[in-house]
Amino acid sequence: MINKKDQKQLIKQKDWDYLIILDACRYDYFKENCDFEGDLYRVDSPAFDRKRDEIAPTSSWYINIFEDMNEDIYHVSSHPRVNSKTPVEGFKGWEHFGKVYDLWDTEWDEKFGTVLPEDVTEKSKGFIRKNPEKKFILHYMQPHTPYLSLGPPATKKKKEPESRTSLWRKLRNKTVSTARKCIGDKVAVDLMGLFGLPPLSPMDDALRKVGTEGVKKAYRDNLLRVLDSLETLVPVLSGKIVLTSDHGELLGENGRFGHDFEGQKTLVEVPWFVIEK
Repeated sequence: MINKKDQKQLIKQKDWDYLIILDACRYDYFKENCDFEGDLYRVDSPAFDRKRDEIAPTSSWYINIFEDMNEDIYHVSSHPRVNSKTPVEGFKGWEHFGKVYDLWDTEWDEKFGTVLPEDVTEKSKGFIRKNPEKKFILHYMQPHTPYLSLGPPATKKKKEPESRTSLWRKLRNKTVSTARKCIGDKVAVDLMGLFGLPPLSPMDDALRKVGTEGVKKAYRDNLLRVLDSLETLVPVLSGKIVLTSDHGELLGENGRFGHDFEGQKTLVEVPWFVIEK
């Protein structure tokens, strides 16, 4: 019997035709903003199960769920951590999916440092049309930063998978995380601004631009934008469509922003939204 709160088992039983991943999507924000007709459940993400400190939640999520080859699943990836070219934190996309479409490589928007949701939607339509017998995972980057409504961030992420696992990045993140546990992200960002230091990430850039309440609005804007882009995709799909997420996002809880933490309910609880057609 499948536990309805166990996202891992819900995914592994493959009782779906299209699994749409909205990166860093909180359950509460999804519930408030999704207008599609369907059934919404709250499920627990395994991103923080057996998670090691040096592995990002998205990589941990894929490692914990996809342990074998799934020839029947094609993956449309806007996230460099899932690709057909390079291992990232131990995960090799080509060893787990019948095919990986590297949209992070072909559709990367240099201005924002991400893949825009409209591009994922349009490309996915073509891939699905050519392979109607396959199950598909469509991984959208939104509502994850950068927040598109705020304009291009001062500090952008690079598309190269290797950039996600560099020693410098790991050391920097560990040092920053340790310091921010004590003073909180917003205070840290303000202090860096006082000393004329550039923001370390798109989230830091957003906090510097608009503050805590502005970040919450920008996160919602990102979610609405990806949901809007799905309005042209969902009608052309048939079968069971599931909208879910790899993990949640902190938006000021305990002074923290982002998702590189453990033991936070808001990070573990994600939507499982089922559309039957």
